[in-house]
Amino acid sequence: MEKDKLKDIEDKYNSFREEWSSKIKEHSSKLRDVSYLTDLQINIFSDRQFLLEYLSKNVNYYNKQNKVFRERKFETLEEYTNEKNLRYNAQEKNIVIEGKHSSFFYKMELIESQINFTKETLRTVDSIIFAIKNRLEIKQYEV
Repeated sequence: MEKDKLKDIEDKYNSFREEWSSKIKEHSSKLRDVSYLTDLQINIFSDRQFLLEYLSKNVNYYNKQNKVFRERKFETLEEYTNEKNLRYNAQEKNIVIEGKHSSFFYKMELIESQINFTKETLRTVDSIIFAIKNRLEIKQYEV
């Protein structure tokens, strides 16, 4: 069941990435034709706001999941330190804990990767906004 949840998260994030990669290509192609710039300006600011909200939700989700992970990690550390009749040094305990919670750790990596993708997409959107401004200024001088 845990694998199904991870697969769902992967699919959801991959779909988001494909959608936004396509949107960015579309926005970039509209920079060539001045007649599209007004619509592009309106759309790009809406898209930027959407990305900011999406980023915020993912950061909050990551922080909540990180809290749960730290709690689980502590519980496992306590279990292996006090309840098990096994002796591990600190490095070995970390390896065992990460192994025991590898699915959760992978989920955290997926979320972190999505956050990074969203940040980079926001940077690209900001570059397009700057390019629109420059394109309009160039067009004024051409007339």
